[in-house]
This record gives sequence, structure tokens and C-alpha cells, in this order.
Amino acid sequence: MATRFGTALVCAAILIIQPVSEANATSAPSVTTSVLYVGGGVGVISAELPSGCNTVYLTADFTTWRNVSPPNKVVAGSCLYVWTSASFVSPTNGWLLGRNMGSTVTVLERTTDGGKTWSRQPGDTTGSNAGAEAIAFVNAAVGWRQQFSWGANSYKLSRTLNGGTTWTTRAYYPRTGCPMLSDVFSSASVGFAGSPLAGSTMSVGSVNLPYVWRTINGGATWLKMVLARPSSVPIHATGLYGLPVFAGRIGTLPIDYPVGGHQDLFFYSSRDYGIHWSLITTVASPLVVLGAVTLNENAVAQGCYASDTVAKGSLASVSLVNPSTWWILRPSSTGNSERFVVQNGSVSTLKIKFLPDTAGRAVLQAASSTKAVVTLGKSVGPFHVFVTVDGGAEWYPLSPPSQTGNQFTEWFGGGGITKS
Repeated sequence: MATRFGTALVCAAILIIQPVSEANATSAPSVTTSVLYVGGGVGVISAELPSGCNTVYLTADFTTWRNVSPPNKVVAGSCLYVWTSASFVSPTNGWLLGRNMGSTVTVLERTTDGGKTWSRQPGDTTGSNAGAEAIAFVNAAVGWRQQFSWGANSYKLSRTLNGGTTWTTRAYYPRTGCPMLSDVFSSASVGFAGSPLAGSTMSVGSVNLPYVWRTINGGATWLKMVLARPSSVPIHATGLYGLPVFAGRIGTLPIDYPVGGHQDLFFYSSRDYGIHWSLITTVASPLVVLGAVTLNENAVAQGCYASDTVAKGSLASVSLVNPSTWWILRPSSTGNSERFVVQNGSVSTLKIKFLPDTAGRAVLQAASSTKAVVTLGKSVGPFHVFVTVDGGAEWYPLSPPSQTGNQFTEWFGGGGITKS
């Protein structure tokens, strides 16, 4: 049965991003902002206290963020559950995964009214204290749950066909696949395992390799998928595969070929859930992105179990909103990053002025042709999550709300980057 929020821990606050003076940006926030999900026009973040308690906020316009935290318990001053993964198929229909910090138990909450109410669904376990779980839904009925159990050296993939009411295990440790990668499914049977280009905001699924793993039997077995090399690519060049995105049967998959001091980005299209793929030539092909990238051939050969980073350098970060709308970020020094947006075959380019140094790890997550989020390495300073709502012309730091007692203030003070 759905339950409404209590008032002991969370408040129904509307949080607004506002640029403030650069002087205010130097004070480190009291909590850490993490991006749980961006897609389909929806953004979900968590603001986590040093004690381990976190509050979840949802947005559909990426300007106002609403507190949608499910009910939680406080044990010895800390929250029983920490919210770690989310998946939404619409602004109103979504799931939130939480972990019991005192054990390996996880809980799953579902909302059908945009987070106003939540209903508890069957949870699972991380498998070990060092483990993690992640969820992803294809639609309102079909969803997947991955268990990454590092301490127990195990893995489990589960599927639901009724929106999370019941789950069945599809595979344990995938001897024909890679247990370190994130899964994207186009249907109840066809799926892909890999990494988004330039990585993930999670601690898993951040290894780009010269192929993706594909299953056609719901995850029971996996095989490597390598697409035909474009004729313009030198024979010795190695392509780094990203993860595809699907809208029904239609899908798009990006591949980054580091060539000399630049990168050639190619995009492939499928019209049958990812069984067959063809090179898209109706847009700039390749889409050339500056930035030298070197590959560690030993790591490439090791594949799933690479002991070192496969790619080093300014690897482009790619985020596919849907099969026809794509964002690309070229990392660089402060004020020199560049973003490309491809929409229905048209390419636009823009120099980014209002972002700090993105030459390190920059993970791009786009929600629409104008809205996107970038998560930078925390070494850049106290603010490492930035939001744009105008296609990348301006970026606002998304700072977590400051803490007052057991509640949060009712606004976000985005600081550090102001329009000059």
C-alpha cells in the first residue's frame, strides 16, 4: 500500500537552482550531491549527509527540485536506508533502490505519481558488504536488477515483467559476459553490457572496451558484438564502444575511434531492438572531436578484468537522450570545453564558458535537447555537479541544501559560476 511522507525526517520542499556570487562558492557544502538518474526528461539526485542519511529530489524542468524521499527510519542517528539507484520511464512512473547500511539488504520503492507516494516492492541483497545493486526499466512492466557482489566475487541479474512486483533470476556469474559492466535492455530478451562513453556516475560500469556484450535470451548467455569498421578509420585504430539507447525497436549506439590527436565519433542505428546495426551517415560522419586519447593495449587485451584504465586523455563524454538526440562533451581546461548536440540529423556546436576544468573525469547525462547534467571529479572543488537548461550556454553548480537540525533548507544555492 502506498504511504505518504512523514515529517520527522523529510519536508516537501521545492528546491530552486540560483546562481550566487563566486565568493559563496568557496564554502564546502555540508552534504554530497549525487546523480542517481537522468533520462526521459527526468532528473533524480540525492543529497547525502556525512552520517549516511540522504534525501532524494526529482525534477522535470531541471530548475526546481522537489523532495520525493520515501519514508525512512533513523537508527542511532543515521538513516536505515541510503538511496543509491533510480530509474524512471516517465516523470510520474519510477523506482528507487535503497540499501540498508547495516547489512547487505536492499529495498525497492515504486511511485506512479511523481514521488508523492511510494509503495514497497520486493528488495534483494548486494551479496556482500562491498557489493552494490543497480536497477533499470525498459517500460512500466519490464525491468532489470544487477547485483555486483565484489566481496563474494559473484554477480546476479534479475528480471521483472510486472513492474517490480515479482523478480526472477536470469543469470548468476556470467561466464560468457562481464560482471563489471552496466546493462541496457531493449526488450525482455535483448540486452547489452558495457559502459557509457567516458564512464558512469556509479562505481560500476566505467570500463570502455572495443566491443559490447549482447544477449538475446534475457541475460542467460552473452557474446561479444563488434560492428563493421567505417572505411575512413585507419586499420590499426581501436574503437571504444558506448552503451546504446532505445525507443521501442529503434536504437542508437556510439563508437569513439581515437585517431592521432583527435577522436572520430560514429553512430550506428538498429530498427529491430539491436539485432542488426548499420552506420548512420545522415549526420556528420565521423563527428570529429579534438582531444588526444591513448589506449593501454594491455588493458584492452585484458578486457573485463583490466587492471588499468583502457583509455587515457580527454575522452569525449557521450549521452544519448533518445535514438535521434545526442549530446557530446569535449573535455578541456576551464572555459574551453565544447559541446555538440545532434538532433534529427542537425549538428550544433558551442564552446562552454561556464564550467570548471573538465579535463579529468566528466560524465555527461542529457535529459533533452536543452537540459543536461555533468558530474566532475570531486577534486575540482566542493561543487562537482553542474546543470544546464539552455543547451549548454550557461551551467549552474548544483549544490546540496545546507542542514538545519534534522531537516533541510528549502533552496539550492548554485554557486561559483555566474554569467559575466
